[in-house]
Amino acid sequence: MKIGLLPRAARIVTKQLGAGLHVFSSAAELDLNSAKADRAHPRFAQLKERLPKATSESSSWLGELRTVLADHTLRDGSDDPGDAICVHRESTGTVSSSVVALMAQAAQPSRFETFFCSGPPCRNDFANPVSLTIR
Repeated sequence: MKIGLLPRAARIVTKQLGAGLHVFSSAAELDLNSAKADRAHPRFAQLKERLPKATSESSSWLGELRTVLADHTLRDGSDDPGDAICVHRESTGTVSSSVVALMAQAAQPSRFETFFCSGPPCRNDFANPVSLTIR
């Protein structure tokens, strides 16, 4: 393991997120937007519309999210494997995926779940979630 020191100018940046769907890519670095995330967002939005609105079982939607995260489709006209959502190259590529969900319904406790996939989601499964109930 290699441990390095952060430059003096390095800092933790926070941003308030509104309700709704948010897609992030490691390519975004300090900006929350990236071309890949912008291209993936409609795929997740379309999936979100097909899922039951009040489902409490993550197993009913996690498999479909994994399918999108494991996609190797390139953008139109591209031959760069880095344009895929799930990337495989000799020295770089997708090393993990995370799904974070906050499910809130009126008059019920909210539930926060986070799922982590160690390795590319096309070859690995998501581990059991870390879940918190917020009252």
